[in-house]
Amino acid sequence: MKNLFRTLVIFSISIYLIWFVLPHFWGLLHTPEEVNLLNYNGYGESFNALPLIYTMAVLYVISAIGLFIYSRWARTLFLGLTAFAIAVGPFMGWSVQTGFEASINHLAILCDGAVIFMSYFSSVRDEFSDPT
Repeated sequence: MKNLFRTLVIFSISIYLIWFVLPHFWGLLHTPEEVNLLNYNGYGESFNALPLIYTMAVLYVISAIGLFIYSRWARTLFLGLTAFAIAVGPFMGWSVQTGFEASINHLAILCDGAVIFMSYFSSVRDEFSDPT
């Protein structure tokens, strides 16, 4: 179970990082018309979300490293980041993404749910009992 948990953590952070850097390659992967459509992502947002997105990306990587070594604070941080992302989602404006981006986003959500479940409700939770 521990190996599965660590694999899910690595898979989850890998998917998230792929999703995070994909917009930097839109010009290489898509036609100018498609890139123009994708640039509407975030249209109508309630606030400038870019600093928040970068901050959450850094915190997400930090929490993944902590989860990999079974740090209790990382489990709490990961859960908090996930809850926060859900809470601010409605204020982030339009979501425009390719089918591939939607697929990896769905995979990331499933992995995050599995990581949260395993860290709190499986035998893996015992690894977090030492408050290091």
